[in-house]
Parts: sequence; structure tokens; C-alpha cells
Amino acid sequence: MSSGVRLRLLPSSKCLFNEAIQTTIDGLVPGQCVELTAKLTDDKGVTFKSSGTYRADPRGEIRLDSHPSLGGSYSGVEPMGLFWSMRPETPHVKLWKRDALSPCLVDIEVHDSERQGHILAREKNKRGFMVEGLRRIPIKEGRIRGILFLPLGPGPFPGIVHMHTLGGGLSEVSGSLLANQGFVVLSLAFYGYEDLPKNMTKLDLEYFEEAIMFLRKLPEVKAPGVGILSISKSGDLALSMASFLTGVSATVCVNGCNANILVPLHYKGMVIPPLLVDANRATATESGVLDVSNCLLDPMAPENQGSLIPIERAKCTFLFAVSGDDRNWNSCSFAEQMMKRLKDHGKDDSELVVYPKAGHLLEVPYMPHCATGMLAAVGNAVVAFGGDPSAHAEAQVDLWNRIPEFFRKHLDSKDELKFAYQEKVGVEDAIICLLHSTHSHLDKGKGAVRIMFFDFSSAFNTIQPARLRDKLVQMGVDTHLVSWITDYLTERQQFVRMKDCFSEQVVSSTGAPQGTVLSPALFTLYLTSGTTQSHATCRSFQTTLQ
Repeated sequence: MSSGVRLRLLPSSKCLFNEAIQTTIDGLVPGQCVELTAKLTDDKGVTFKSSGTYRADPRGEIRLDSHPSLGGSYSGVEPMGLFWSMRPETPHVKLWKRDALSPCLVDIEVHDSERQGHILAREKNKRGFMVEGLRRIPIKEGRIRGILFLPLGPGPFPGIVHMHTLGGGLSEVSGSLLANQGFVVLSLAFYGYEDLPKNMTKLDLEYFEEAIMFLRKLPEVKAPGVGILSISKSGDLALSMASFLTGVSATVCVNGCNANILVPLHYKGMVIPPLLVDANRATATESGVLDVSNCLLDPMAPENQGSLIPIERAKCTFLFAVSGDDRNWNSCSFAEQMMKRLKDHGKDDSELVVYPKAGHLLEVPYMPHCATGMLAAVGNAVVAFGGDPSAHAEAQVDLWNRIPEFFRKHLDSKDELKFAYQEKVGVEDAIICLLHSTHSHLDKGKGAVRIMFFDFSSAFNTIQPARLRDKLVQMGVDTHLVSWITDYLTERQQFVRMKDCFSEQVVSSTGAPQGTVLSPALFTLYLTSGTTQSHATCRSFQTTLQ
């Protein structure tokens, strides 16, 4: 090994799996050609390799963020190409990680292109999955089996149920990396794990209901609702959970189907039949790999609509992420059908993002692209998953940035003790939260629980503009806005009209006008400081229901 050549991984050779690093080489002869290689062995003993050919600049340096690869497993300027372009020595397998406790070790070497086998420099990149302080807790609670990831600190944090795709077992990769960003994540297995059924012949939605209830009862989890992160087969499970179960506030569905697929789904005497697969529709590519993108029957056909999931029942917001080159099934079409169904029922707050050149298995950033694999739904035949490797890698980075942002928007409420005038939140959530707090207190053996209920009759009419003005000033609201609100609430002229008859006008300087968007917000602010000096837990819920 040449001591004059230096390979550096910046800012450190140790990082998280989803973090980008800067790779630089110096000490080369100007114009010298080298081959940069990467190798890792996964937890099943499968070796993954990649390479790129580079030419040193006039200073004898190579920077992967500005110098192009001239050949190898990727080409062009690709700062993280060594990682996402890794290919398995055993064909048709994806990188497998047993658990999140140990890092992936990537051996990176610089080879002299003119002297085969001559290594100029080498480094080892440790790509971990858990930040310091993140807690990993195996869960065996009732029927639930999985791994719980708890961030450092007392919380509460937004809670998320994470489910992977077919194949059984449990994947901790996405769950752990998401928990690093301040979420409580339950990575949930649903078959082929520990004492769960080895094969998936049917699914009971009560199992997933139990998981949601378990997560919501944790003192570290924010009220009122949790999120769901799903991909492929678990996508339709997530849709069913959001549609039939309470306590789901946000759902991410990555390349999922809008119908229940493969096996029957049972819930309280109801059975949703599966949308079936016609393997005879598969076509063989030039390499002999099957294209099964048309094998799943049309969910919109009249004879198959019993398998459709009634997502219009859901009280959550959806993020649908789909790939334009998904060769597993037509996920773009499914997502468009779901968006239309929601819109037809007056729900237009969900999001759809399309990655035109990405493939089926959209996972965490820098996960090696899996273009082919064995699919249980067609007898473990080797099938294509699709995707241009470079475009797929870009999609994974973009999606991973969107997911935590989406969950924070819909789960990380600034005041989890308010249940009024918040999207997807209602009286049922207030009751669940109240019961949860009550039982949590009693379970700790801290004595009795006293509950007092206060009812404001004609609530908006109780607002005193002068008191509201003082509270807004204390909150630091802009003085011009405070003056405008005060003026809006005082000396309001009012009258009653019945057809062509008008009452006398009266002037009102108390309360807030009924039927406006602003009045509920002002009433909520009016009550806000009422709990700041109290040691009691206060929850507010405003409604026009009697």
C-alpha cells in the first residue's frame, strides 16, 4: 500500500446508514486513473460490491462530489454511488439486516488501474442505525411481536407503527432510522417471526388494532393519534387500519395497492376477500426474469370491488408515494384511484408524490438498489422490481426527507391537550386520551383520580374583548394584530332578519360572531392561559353537539 495516497471519509468514517459522506482521495499523480471499490457483507453472509473508475485532477485529487465516475457500477458525478450501486454476489437478493444493534461495515479501497491488485489506500465506513441514547426494546405484549424504538428523553414524542413487506420476519432498518429523528416507532411483525404464524394464510385486523392501542397507551407517545409507515403489501394493511380502526392520524403508503391482496382480512365478523393474482399474465424478459406488473387483477372491475378498501372512512391524512417504473404492480394507477376516491368523498388533503424512474422497493437512502428478487406471490419466481438505479437512489433520498416532515405536520401537535378545531381529531380522541391518562395514573399506584367537567353554554358569547386583548399581549402577539382583533370584537352592530323584516340594530361589545372561522380560534386563545397556573391536567373540547 502506498503511504503517499490518502483516502478520507468526511466528516467521519462513522455515520448513520441514511447519512451521506464525502469521499476524497489525494496524493495521486495528476491524471492518474484509479478504481475505487466498496464491499460489505450483510447479516446473511451475502457480499455486496460496487466500483467506480476515476481520473485525478491536476492537483492529484479526486472528490466524488465533483469528479465523475468514468465506469464501473455507476457513472457520472455520484457522491454516494459506491453505496446505492452495490450489487450482490448472490443474484436476486436484497441487503438484509438482522437487527439495528450493529452497523454495516463497508470496506472502501483505492486500486491502481495500471497495476492490478495494487491497493493504494483503504478505509472502513461504519454505517449504523441507532443514535446514542436510542432505546431498542423487544415487544412481546399479548399477541404483539415487534421491536420498539424510544428516543432519548421523557417525551412525549409522535408515535408510529412501521410495517415492512412480504417475506415474514421483521425489518428494523426504517424504524430505527426514523426513531433517531424524534419518533417512538413500533416495528411490527405480522407473520414469520418468533411465535407468529409461519405462513400468511389470513390476517386479523384485531392484531393491528392491539398494536395501535399498545403504542397509544405508552406515556412516551403524544396524543391523540399515531402514524403508520408501510410499503408494498403492508400498504393495504395500513389503509385498512386507517379505515376501520381509531387513533390513526397520518398514514404513509409506499407503492401500495388500494385493495386487500393475497389473503383474506378479518375484522369483527367482517371479511374483505383478497384481490387475486393471475400468474399466467407474467411475461419473461430477455434475461429470463419475470415481469409480473400485470398479474394483479384489476381492483376496479365490478367482480373485484369487494376487495377495495373504503379509505373514505379514514380520519387520517395520507401520503402516497409511488414509482413510475414499479414492475411489481401498477402502483401509480392504484394511487390515482385512491386520490380520486378520497376527492369524490370531499377529502382533498392527502398528498401524492410520483418518482417516474424509481422501482418498487423504495427504502431508506443509500440502500443498494434491488432490481430483481424472488416473489412469494408467484411461487418464489425471480421477478423484476424495476427502477433506474441512479433515479431510484434519488427518489429514496427525497422520500426519506418527506416522511418525517409529513409525520411531524400531522402528529406533532403543539398542544396535544386540545381536541377542538384540529384536523382529523374529534370527541372520540378526547375520551381515549382522558381514559389513558386516568388508567396510567392509577396503574402507578398514585391514589385516586378526580375529574371535573366544565361546560360553557354559548361559549363564544363569554369572550370579554378587554381580557382577550390582555392575554394576546402577554403571549407576544403583534400589537397591530391585537388592536385589529379588539376593534373587530367591540361595538359590533347586529340585527335579525326574517324575509323582508328587520329588527332594530343593537351594539354588542362582548362575545365573538357565530359562524366565522376566526371565532373558534379566538375562544381557544381566550382559554389558553387558564391552565398555566394549575397543577391539574386540563383538556379542552369545543363542539356544537348537544
